[in-house]
Amino acid sequence: MEPVSTTDSSNELFHVTSESRRAALSFYRVHLPCRYEWFEDSESTGTLFLCPELDIVEIEIEQYRPKTSIPFANFAQDVWTHDPRRIGLVNLSIPTTRSFTNAFGELRKLHLAETTQSSLLRQVIRRLERVIFSQREYVWRMCYPVTFKPSGERSFKMNRSVPITSSITRFDRLRTDPRPVKEELEIMHIGHYLPHRGVRAWFKLLRRLRLEEDQLKIDYRFLLSHEPESTSTTFNREDANYWVQGEEKEWKKILRKKRKIYKERAREETPEELAKAPQPAMGFWLFPLESIGALPGVDKCHLPEPRGFYRSFLDMSKYSPELCLAQLP
Repeated sequence: MEPVSTTDSSNELFHVTSESRRAALSFYRVHLPCRYEWFEDSESTGTLFLCPELDIVEIEIEQYRPKTSIPFANFAQDVWTHDPRRIGLVNLSIPTTRSFTNAFGELRKLHLAETTQSSLLRQVIRRLERVIFSQREYVWRMCYPVTFKPSGERSFKMNRSVPITSSITRFDRLRTDPRPVKEELEIMHIGHYLPHRGVRAWFKLLRRLRLEEDQLKIDYRFLLSHEPESTSTTFNREDANYWVQGEEKEWKKILRKKRKIYKERAREETPEELAKAPQPAMGFWLFPLESIGALPGVDKCHLPEPRGFYRSFLDMSKYSPELCLAQLP
């Protein structure tokens, strides 16, 4: 029984009437026993309900447990076995943190010699339809100077368009972000730890498993969101408003300190500028993987990593991200 980290263990329909419960059980047709982990010291046993076509499952990478593939492959196989339609896990999210790269790097070296395990992992990956490389940690909204501006121009700014990760796992998906985000996408922070190594690690794993590109029909995406330290407290709109107000206070405090040195280059936005700025969004963006310079395919795993002082900032304005908004009550 593997742990499931979540703040949302079941749909409200399970707790209304017997008819709604039957409908929910039919929709979430895969039922697996699991152990829910709410916070560091809080857990309980229960049932994981999945709708394979719609639900996205994210692997939790533990830096000091490199055998990540074994519980993942077993879990994915359990989903397929318990799915009456034999569809199984098709939507997978992979965090592109340093831990992911280390864990899957060790996996390539140590564990694929196990014929049975590698064969099972190969079957699991062949069933995947969408793989999302997720970048949430160390993605800045409060950006310090990211370009050298002429004297007098404001060069300290907040990227207000970056969505904010919430505690709610249910979301509404908009095909495009309706907010005015294009200008900020031109200089977008994609994380202190760049995602490229994680992407490379995945494609090298596919190559190691001898999975050719024409054998797979995977839609690759890049997820970008700012994950605050207080993610576990944003359960509703009131929580979200409280967090945004706290962020605004912290930003003004930073600008006051910077203004002692940088003068007007660290000024606050005017009311007119704030009125035109993107409003806060709780959720995440989904980009094509090409937006970070990565192309799908096991023959393209030599992905160059950006270099230089501003390597964490990319021009992503050529791509229109999907906006996935958390369903905050």
